[in-house]
This record gives sequence, C-alpha cells and structure tokens, in this order.
Amino acid sequence: LSLHDALPILKIFSNLKKGILIPAAIILIASAGAGSTAAYFRHVQTVKNALSVGESTIEITEDYAPPKEMQQGENIYKKRVAVKNTGTVPCYVRVYAGFSDSAVEDVSQLYNPNGWFDAASYQDNLPDGWAFVTPADDAVVGDGGYYYYTKPLQPGKSTEPLFEKVKTTFAKAEDVQDYEIIVYAECVQTLDKDGAEFPGSTPWKSAWKEFLERK
Repeated sequence: LSLHDALPILKIFSNLKKGILIPAAIILIASAGAGSTAAYFRHVQTVKNALSVGESTIEITEDYAPPKEMQQGENIYKKRVAVKNTGTVPCYVRVYAGFSDSAVEDVSQLYNPNGWFDAASYQDNLPDGWAFVTPADDAVVGDGGYYYYTKPLQPGKSTEPLFEKVKTTFAKAEDVQDYEIIVYAECVQTLDKDGAEFPGSTPWKSAWKEFLERK
C-alpha cells in the first residue's frame, strides 16, 4: 500500500457477541519518503462497550516532523507516538508499530528516554510502562507482535510515548528509499466479562487474554 495515492485506512473490530469486550481500533500510517512526506489518520474509532455504561475510545497522538527527503547517511526525525484515552472509562492499550520494509528496519533505530536502540530489537529496550509479549511468554497474547501498555489508562490521559525519534542510516546512495512506519492501536476496558477488576500482578495481560480467547 502506497500512501502517495491511498485513502486513510481504518479497521474496527465489529464481531460483537454477548459477553465479549470489543476494542476500539485505529491505524496511523506515516510515510517517510524521498521528495514527499505524509501522515494519514481518520478519527472514527468509537466502539461502544457491551458491559458497562460508558465507552472505550482511543486516539493515536503523534508529534511528527519528517525530513523533506531521505538522503545518504543519517536521517533523523521526530516521531513521538503515544495513545490517548478519549473515552469515559479506563482501558488497556496495545500498539503495533512496524516498518514497511525489513531492509529499512535493519538500518533504523528508535529513540526513547533510555537512548537509541535498533528497531529490529526495540522490544528489548522499551520505555517505562510498555511491554512486548512473545508467543513463548504467552501463546495467546504474544501472537500478534504488539507492544502492550501495562498501566490502566484513565479517561483523558495518554500513555508514555512508545518512541520519540527515528534514525535511518543509508550507507550508499543506491540504498536510499521511501518507506512507511505503520502504527495501529487497540484498547479494551479494564473490567472482566463480569464487570470485576482482573486479579493478579499482570491484569493488563489477563484483560487482553480474555478478549482474544473469545474472538
């Protein structure tokens, strides 16, 4: 999918069944390209929750200042990605963030307050409040390559940024290319199917596991 001629992309889970939490879901695609840059976002991600009075809605908030064009050598630009709870009830958030080209990912780094880290292994160096779950950790929750915000996100509040800057280094002129960074976010409420708080030390994981097992 090229952003030079594409419409905004939106995906909302709509497989509503009795007793299932339905997540609000939004997609943001940012294009970092030689000669043109663009960010696309469509705010129609409201999904009513089936279990309580209130709704879970989220918004990807981004401070994005890409270079005018990609060049040989280091290309550093601001891309501060966070998620805001625009609903009326607390929720848990998860984010998929990925490069459109694995070759570009291999020569890129992401920045958070702990420093610069290779994009390909960023999951091992996350900022406070974020976790990455692998299938080995949890076969259900870890199967989609998501970054999970482990704290309940209160209405009107935002997550800590998942990352704040991007650096892509093209060693040779012929390596320079356009690419996209795709950011996709979902949320579920913090209460279980019976309206109770999830127990244990990782209630965020329990919330997502309950939803994913019932999809």
